Amino acid sequence: MKKRSSVIAVLLIIALAIIVSGCGENPKNEQKVVVNEIEVMASAKILAESKVIEKDELPQDIKKISEAGNVIKLPLNMVSEVYTKYDAEKDEYSNLHDYKLLFSDETKTAQVSICKKGAPLRDYFFQAEDNKSSLGGTEATIYKYTDRYIVRLVKDEMNFDIETNGLSESEMVSFVLEVIK
Repeated sequence: MKKRSSVIAVLLIIALAIIVSGCGENPKNEQKVVVNEIEVMASAKILAESKVIEKDELPQDIKKISEAGNVIKLPLNMVSEVYTKYDAEKDEYSNLHDYKLLFSDETKTAQVSICKKGAPLRDYFFQAEDNKSSLGGTEATIYKYTDRYIVRLVKDEMNFDIETNGLSESEMVSFVLEVIK
């Protein structure tokens, strides 16, 4: 009887330690937002061509993102494919590299660039710290330049660059969580 009471006491102590330490929490619900400030940003020229497409032409795993603007009341205004050259010596842009979804109204924009081959193409360079955030259990790097947030992350073997203008930090976080859900 005494041995059984000791085992129960030990189990209760372990359970209490797990609860207190947070091991029982769901990391998908945790948000750790660390914003890295950009002091200087420079534009870059990229060799690519865009083709506007219909939302229905998106691959199924990307099509679901087309509704993400609803969480911040931004309509989807444009969907495009971005092509690069297979051969630098030729003028043919036939290598599908990115998909871009643009959500906007008169004062706010949010653009989602998605690439399954690596980082989406960017038309700017900057230097900043790379302190990591956690959004919905996904590691992300968040940058800020004036009223622009830039979020870079990888989820489900897709690379995302999410750029917002005119959104508050909380709106940006809500939008990103909707994109990656």
